[in-house]
Amino acid sequence: MEALIPLLLVAAAILAVPPAAPDKPFRSAAVVAGFSLLLGNYLWWRLTVTVLPAQGLSFGTGFVWAVFLGELWLWYETLQLSLILLRRTDRSPEADAHEARLEGRPPDDLPAVDVMIATYNEPLDVLEKTIAGALALDWPRARLNIHVLDDGRRDWLARYCHERGVNHITRDDNAHAKAGNLNAAFRRTEAPFILVLDADFVPQRRMLMRAIGFFDDPGIGIVQMPHHFFNDTPLQTNLDMRASLPDEQRFFFDTIQPGRDGWDCAFCCGSNGIIRREALDAIGGQMPTESITEDMLLTLAMLRKGYVTRYLG
Repeated sequence: MEALIPLLLVAAAILAVPPAAPDKPFRSAAVVAGFSLLLGNYLWWRLTVTVLPAQGLSFGTGFVWAVFLGELWLWYETLQLSLILLRRTDRSPEADAHEARLEGRPPDDLPAVDVMIATYNEPLDVLEKTIAGALALDWPRARLNIHVLDDGRRDWLARYCHERGVNHITRDDNAHAKAGNLNAAFRRTEAPFILVLDADFVPQRRMLMRAIGFFDDPGIGIVQMPHHFFNDTPLQTNLDMRASLPDEQRFFFDTIQPGRDGWDCAFCCGSNGIIRREALDAIGGQMPTESITEDMLLTLAMLRKGYVTRYLG
């Protein structure tokens, strides 16, 4: 029973500490520092009492060291995550100000935007929602160029795009998958800003009004916005917890990305993000093709040129 007392004290301390809040960084830092000291003390005890002195070379010694190194790595990952979360941002007030300012501009003073919807084999019932959402964006239609990038080269989609008044772009091959599809379209367009959408991503109507103003800062290369899903995950469905259990992506987009944004290391997530063409030109005018995670590589390439990715949740 006495062995449980330290665990109970730690559990009580965790429950007693209020959740960290972005508007109270000193409290959050104090919490992180306190738990770091406790963990450091524990690891020192583990090393000096349970690991050392080593009892020669044996399977048991190797196992003890392996477990300890695993704990050490877990502590490092926990500390890294805690430091990221210390600087979570909320860009909504800035977005509100940008939105109000752009609302007052004449339509001809707003920059042109290329909306690129990348698709390969998605059916019409998926694509039509995304195209309708792009057409409904609150932006002057004369300053909005909507392109459906069809790597499936489908005749029926070309006809549908013509009926809806959007551009249908194809290429001769499917080299480099989505990155290659976007790169082919980059060479055929010229708007200073590019909104990239996956085939099943419906943009919110006000997103351009809220996001474009961030590019007044010449150091911003990308403005990334969150991904929210209206279809239930298997876990939500199987446990019948649609109303109370968030999807798995919410932690990343609601917590991790705002924390990374505070350190200027948020990254592009492949869809629902706006790219500054000038920054794209600075890295060669195209998406990186060395990896299937071209979105993250795009952020890294722009960082090397002095452009950061800003996150607007």
